[in-house]
Amino acid sequence: MPQWSLRWRLAPLLLAVLLVGCIRSQITEVEQQSFGTRTFAAGYEKTFAAALDALPALGYQPQFVSAAQGRITTTRRQAGATAGIGLAGTFAAPLFRQYDLRLVRVDAGHTRVVAHPHLYEGERDVSRQAVWQMSGRDGEYEHWRALFAQIERGCMRQGVLLTEADLQSLGTRTFAAGYEKTFAAASKALPALGYELEFANAAQGRITARRQTGGIAYVNLDNPNAIAVFRQYDLQVVRVDPGHTRVIARPRIFEDKRDVSQQAVWRMSGPDGEPERWRALFAQIELGL
Repeated sequence: MPQWSLRWRLAPLLLAVLLVGCIRSQITEVEQQSFGTRTFAAGYEKTFAAALDALPALGYQPQFVSAAQGRITTTRRQAGATAGIGLAGTFAAPLFRQYDLRLVRVDAGHTRVVAHPHLYEGERDVSRQAVWQMSGRDGEYEHWRALFAQIERGCMRQGVLLTEADLQSLGTRTFAAGYEKTFAAASKALPALGYELEFANAAQGRITARRQTGGIAYVNLDNPNAIAVFRQYDLQVVRVDPGHTRVIARPRIFEDKRDVSQQAVWRMSGPDGEPERWRALFAQIELGL
């Protein structure tokens, strides 16, 4: 009798769990091929780099990366919790998402990305079970769309990498002035170019300034609108001798709080190119001497 009583008490909860389970399903091969696979009009190396950059933007960190194998596996990102019922009562287990990306070179100008999602209930891989929500804002179709849109944006970048040789040859200038005068002139030059000073320390020879330069469309599920893009200068001011001071102007680009300066985002020619920006900065410093 007590066992029947327990079952009757659990029956409504069990029914609710079954009803919730009915709206979830397994990911089929057809869905994986139709929605979880995308071919990009970009070479293999560029697509691989774009995919590697896209994952942190969506909250995933790379765990295994091999361009030779065409594979990127992420660490697990917490994605909520699941409730269950046992003889001891209800319980909850954390849910984790993970991506296993496979990249295939189609031809010189096209690369296919197959994005296999994995779902873990605690340490248990439940990816092959009927646990997937396929539609809605948090559905798998939307997760795939966001991932591929982020990769696409990386593939469309037309910039180049900024090298240390560029910084030394173009982003460094020695002025025929004493240290204090050059430091003061550099501190005034940045606001004159639209930058807001964030840090200035003459003892350390460091000046940091930042300004917003625009915004970009962003596909993170938590922020589907747009994010701001910022430029920043980190100046290092070095005393060469009593009459000469060197200024090293390291530029940075941030997409919101994410530093993308090490990526191929730089223009090295034209009126908006980095050499022209350095020329304008150094000319402004020269005016203050």
